[in-house]
Amino acid sequence: MKSGWKTTEFWLTVIGSGVAIFSAVGGLIPADLSAKIIAGAVMVYTIARAIVKFTPSRKDDELMDRIEQIVKPK
Repeated sequence: MKSGWKTTEFWLTVIGSGVAIFSAVGGLIPADLSAKIIAGAVMVYTIARAIVKFTPSRKDDELMDRIEQIVKPK
């Protein structure tokens, strides 16, 4: 399992929050809207990570089993 900072969800949250902050600082969007965007991004990230962690998956196990069969000496 990847560390949290190595996930796509994390980086999309960081980038989205950064864009919202720079837009607010630059006067492109109101600061209160920027705060809502950041809060929403963090909420979406948290929910996505919770879903991923609580959803059982056999895909990784199946892949590792196939790789083991290929590289395992006979």
